[in-house]
Amino acid sequence: MQVLPHPAIPQNDIPPIPLDDMHPDRFSALADTGCLEVCDDENGNLALQAIERTLSDLLLYALSYVPIINQWKPISAFIEDIKDKNADVLELFLQSLSTHSYILQDENAARHLENAARQILDRAGATPLQRHVFDQLINVARAEPQMCGFSNLGNTCYANTGLKFLVHSIGKDSLLKHLEELKNTSPDEIKKESAEKFITLINAAYGSDEPIQDELEALFNSLQRHPNFSKQNFTIIGKQNDTQEFLVKLSECFDLDSLNESPLMMQTTLINGEQKRDPKISAPNFATDVNLASNEDANLDLQGIMNKILTSETEREIRWNDDDSENTYVKVQNEWATSDVHKLKRFNLHINALGFNRETSKEERLFLKADFTTPVTITVIEKERGGTQWQLTLEPKDIIVHDSRLSHYYMYTRDNQNAWIEHNDADVTSDLKALPVGTQAKMISFEVTNRKIIDNGPRTLLPLNVPSRPQSTIMPRA
Repeated sequence: MQVLPHPAIPQNDIPPIPLDDMHPDRFSALADTGCLEVCDDENGNLALQAIERTLSDLLLYALSYVPIINQWKPISAFIEDIKDKNADVLELFLQSLSTHSYILQDENAARHLENAARQILDRAGATPLQRHVFDQLINVARAEPQMCGFSNLGNTCYANTGLKFLVHSIGKDSLLKHLEELKNTSPDEIKKESAEKFITLINAAYGSDEPIQDELEALFNSLQRHPNFSKQNFTIIGKQNDTQEFLVKLSECFDLDSLNESPLMMQTTLINGEQKRDPKISAPNFATDVNLASNEDANLDLQGIMNKILTSETEREIRWNDDDSENTYVKVQNEWATSDVHKLKRFNLHINALGFNRETSKEERLFLKADFTTPVTITVIEKERGGTQWQLTLEPKDIIVHDSRLSHYYMYTRDNQNAWIEHNDADVTSDLKALPVGTQAKMISFEVTNRKIIDNGPRTLLPLNVPSRPQSTIMPRA
């Protein structure tokens, strides 16, 4: 059934909008007027404008919805004229979209544009082929640019995934801006050289369809000149290493801590009966560690793993006062804290899962049953607003996987269409609907997707997993 334009009164105060300046909000406002036409702006460039309607036009609109009467020649001619004008707009819109004029990374803006454009599709009487082309072009325009494959130069799968994880977790544009500044201002010649090599690698990775090798090798060779990457301490090519350790060293080489405006940190408070020590906040790390080493841990879901970070230590044995002659068991309250929740964008988690196999008498990787793609929630104290509590939703965006059987690293990253992309050295596989069954994460980069303030009532301790023990009379001060 043909969808007719809605008889809305046009917004005549909207000037013609050049195609090169077609912001989604402005396009939507034009689409709401019911009919657009192609025109020239004051500079002679192609533009779109709303057609001004008279009272007669509005009457014809209204009558076009009345059976039998809508077949009257003046009405049918009026509607056909609108279809023709909207068809011209549709053709021009599809042409602009095909040249990537509307690459929109903001999800809300992309959805706004898409909905407005579909109004034009309906009003133009678009054919099935035109609708199919439109759907394909919208997907292309909304797709995020992806990094190409990285060649394995000799046991460098850990470094290949680590580099991609770093770029994704910080963001390409933010990281490139930081590296450019480091290259131009750092007094350290080795840092300046490595920053330049890293910039070249990132640009090559987003500009190639083939796996890159030369730029990768150049970066690795440059990194080996840094003291913390000296070959005596860490050989990059030819030796399998831990990707977490590699990322920590990368962060030091490129001063990446300065990029994290409001890191997520751990606030620890010691409690002895009614007494509390002033909370201490741990220094931020590139990733927060969680150690899983029991059969119970193997059954945790991702939310349970996040909760365990706070409850892994519920008691501590300390000298509460300097002049005490014996230790005291005190409760430990761990809480997430940050300076400004609105500047907190990402959170990286490092999962170290080892269990003891009685049959082999060796420590082995735990096979966790968790779905590592599900969102989690955490409660965060915002330090700059007097301890306001927020509930944040964290969604996994990048996941590094370590296959202990093959001693191999690879990575999954979620695109803005909610599909997964697998990065396995030189091979990049797109449009995965889900991760393979049994996937076990080594590292996860979460994106903050929602922030909700919590009513600041009385603060209570987190529940403890083990009962409190009485004060100890052993272990006197040495």
